[in-house]
Amino acid sequence: MKINLWFSIFCMLIFTTSAIAGEGVSKATIDDYRQAKEAVEKLAVSKTGKYAKDIIENTNISVLKAQKAIASGDETLAKQIIEIVKLQMTLADAVAAEREATDRTVVARTELKKLEQRLDNILDGKGDVK
Repeated sequence: MKINLWFSIFCMLIFTTSAIAGEGVSKATIDDYRQAKEAVEKLAVSKTGKYAKDIIENTNISVLKAQKAIASGDETLAKQIIEIVKLQMTLADAVAAEREATDRTVVARTELKKLEQRLDNILDGKGDVK
């Protein structure tokens, strides 16, 4: 009989703790988390995912941390991590734009060198070699 009583008390504590943890995070924070998570998923399959894969991976880790904070009912921590996720997405976009511009610059330099060589050939009287 005592074992059943202790078991019942233990179960009630678990359920009460779970209910309190679930109530600790507002619907607005959960919605914000979902929106951030979806945005990260979209970034991962875009140009940003190609050029800033390393940052996107770190952002995904932050998304998991936010999910854990929500599961534990820690609204403050969840909000902070969601804000970090948003900042990481901004960083990923900026880094991706920079890396893409660098790639375009390399292509443009290569084309410029070809055109300069072509001009030198024309000026040297070798004709227009394409």
